[in-house]
Amino acid sequence: MHAVQHAPPPCEEQPGGRYAVEVLEGSTEWRSQVRAPPGTIPGQVSTFGFTPPSHSTAAMSRQLISSEKFPPKPHNCPAVKVAGLVFCAGQTSKGDAKSATTTCLQNLKEVLELSGSSLEQVVKYNVYLADMKDFDAMNEAYIAFLPKNPPSRTCIAAAALPGGVTVEIECIAQV
Repeated sequence: MHAVQHAPPPCEEQPGGRYAVEVLEGSTEWRSQVRAPPGTIPGQVSTFGFTPPSHSTAAMSRQLISSEKFPPKPHNCPAVKVAGLVFCAGQTSKGDAKSATTTCLQNLKEVLELSGSSLEQVVKYNVYLADMKDFDAMNEAYIAFLPKNPPSRTCIAAAALPGGVTVEIECIAQV
C-alpha cells in the first residue's frame, strides 16, 4: 500500500490515468507523494496508477453519517466517510451471543447503506465479546452475513463492555 505523506507538489499525468514520479536521491519517496517500492533506484522516473490527492488542500474531507435511527452522540458518530472509506462505530447488543451478533451486523448493514456502502464492501471487522466462551455462537451468526470473499477480522474478549452488552462489532468498508 502506498501511503500519502502530505499535500504533494504537482506530478505529471501520463496516459491511462497514471502519474510519473521521480525518486529523489537519498530518499525512499517519490516527490514526497507516495512511498517508493523496495528496489527503486534514486533518480529513476516510474509510473504508478494512483489518484493524487487534491493539490488545493492538505485536509481530507470528512462526512459524518447519522440518521434518526442512528443518531450522533456526544462522544461519537455512527460512521465517518473519508477518502473512499467509511469507518463505522461499534454496534452493540445484549442477550445471547448469536442473536446479539445478528443484531449488531444488521445495524452495521443499515449504517453502511446510509454511507453508500454495504456489507460486501467491508474490508475489516473488529468483534468484541464480553466472554470468549461465546465465540462459536458469535461465529455461527457472523458467517451468515459474509460475502463469498470474506474480509479480515479481529475478535477479542473485552472484559467490561458497558451496560450488560455481550457483543460489539465495528467495521471499515470501501465506499
